[in-house]
Amino acid sequence: MSRREPETRSHEIHTIGLLRLDRNGRMLEVNEKAASLMGFPSTWLRGRPLLVFVAKEHVTAVLDLLMLGARSPGSQTLDIEFAGYRRVPVRIMLSTTEGDEFDLEILDLTETRAYQSDLGTAQAQWHSLLTNAPDVILTLDQAGKIVFLNGRLWGYSIPAVVGTSLYNYVSRTAAAKIRRCIALAFSGKRSNCDIVVQQGENEHWYNLSFGIGNRNLEINSTVLFREITEQKRLEDLLRTTSEKYADLAARMETVREDERTRLAREIHDDLGQAMTILKIDLSLLKRSLVQSKTLRRKVQDIALQVDNLVERTHSISSNLRPPILDDIGLVAAIDWLVRQIRKHTRLVIEVKTQSRKIELPTEAATAAFRVVQESLTNVIRHSRAKRVVIQIAQENRRLRISVTDNGCGIPPRRLHDAKSLGLLGMQERIARVGGQFQISSLKGKGTRIAFEIPLGRNKSV
Repeated sequence: MSRREPETRSHEIHTIGLLRLDRNGRMLEVNEKAASLMGFPSTWLRGRPLLVFVAKEHVTAVLDLLMLGARSPGSQTLDIEFAGYRRVPVRIMLSTTEGDEFDLEILDLTETRAYQSDLGTAQAQWHSLLTNAPDVILTLDQAGKIVFLNGRLWGYSIPAVVGTSLYNYVSRTAAAKIRRCIALAFSGKRSNCDIVVQQGENEHWYNLSFGIGNRNLEINSTVLFREITEQKRLEDLLRTTSEKYADLAARMETVREDERTRLAREIHDDLGQAMTILKIDLSLLKRSLVQSKTLRRKVQDIALQVDNLVERTHSISSNLRPPILDDIGLVAAIDWLVRQIRKHTRLVIEVKTQSRKIELPTEAATAAFRVVQESLTNVIRHSRAKRVVIQIAQENRRLRISVTDNGCGIPPRRLHDAKSLGLLGMQERIARVGGQFQISSLKGKGTRIAFEIPLGRNKSV
């Protein structure tokens, strides 16, 4: 080390400790950085042996380093600790000068050791997290090779699996899914897929969630491997139960509609016929009572009551199931429903249709009529609307019907409320005949109920 440091090393002088020792290990020159690492002024340190400031456990190693430098000139490196007023981990790099002196460069390792400690703690935490994770975690390269695994996979140990291809353990169908997910992961998108693996006689379902990988940066995709067999079983059970419930509800609705039709016909035919005969008998009785005006008026009052009863019987029969729905068709039945409502309310209802004859299966026609009927009932009961427009159209072999009012609207919470049985009933009716149902509403702007049903070929209604 020359008496004048080159200008290019002016920065290093402040960040690296520099010492010059004689053959006996005494310090000839000490810069400020080296002095601060040993904890004493540089002027005080000059002429003192270096070994006095070395931790006891490292003294022998430093002596060996000096002896080696004396025998074999060159550069040597050693990590030790100074033990001045505090212990300081350092790395010393020794080189021999031409004048049988030693130059030492001293690097402070305090921050490095702190980083190493933090890194060790993080690695321990990471290792604990992986080894104790309830799910299998692995990393895959773009080719599907397993680079890392935190536990046994399908009964195979970690050494047996790492380095092999994930495709070796799954079916072709599952492999195709995994390939698509890996492609997405290495294109910068997270992805996941469900696969089924045959283990003995049982099928096991797994969900694979792929983290983003980068081939250019050699970053593999981390995959979370979770068994979802029980979840799939519950989903299948729920789906089967829902299908059974839907079939039962459809059967009950069919039975209910058939019963309505039977009651409507019996009321119309049997009760209507009996009342007609009663009216004829009253007319004959009235003619025979020529001498008693009081009895004639009484008979006339009874005849008027019978007329009212006949009309009410016809109304009940029609409400159970309008015969016009089966005899003339859906549009005519909707027109009849609108006329009935107009008789009892001031609601303005407009029916817009492109066709009076619609080819629709009986079950679908019944569902459409009942949804329109329920929609108008809701308008009358809840909306405070003054006007309703019913639009009926056919397009692309589908029937589209909407009922729009200008009322107060439906609160948002009720639109998706499981307790709103009327709305749910309408949705289920349309779903059972393969249709789609929509409802939209704005506060103070009214409500629109719309649905569409596939057109059939078996009957025009």
